[in-house]
Amino acid sequence: MEVSKILRVESPVFLWNILKHREEIFESRNDLVYFLDNFEIYMNGCPCDEEVNYNNMINSYNALDNDDFKIYLAKSFKCNEVRFMK
Repeated sequence: MEVSKILRVESPVFLWNILKHREEIFESRNDLVYFLDNFEIYMNGCPCDEEVNYNNMINSYNALDNDDFKIYLAKSFKCNEVRFMK
């Protein structure tokens, strides 16, 4: 019997929470840094730009849902698979 460890990425907030204190994971990935920057801007930016900032954050989050990034994240968290939940 084999046990698989699956990381389920539930939302942008979930992803941000598991990464925010793990610089060794995101410092070499421009796509991840871009997402984290957009997330911070959305959370702490001007309310007058909320819609634009939200769309930028969601677009950068959705761009991470690819095989290359999932393999990278699985290795970083020592799991078998990463699933983005939509």
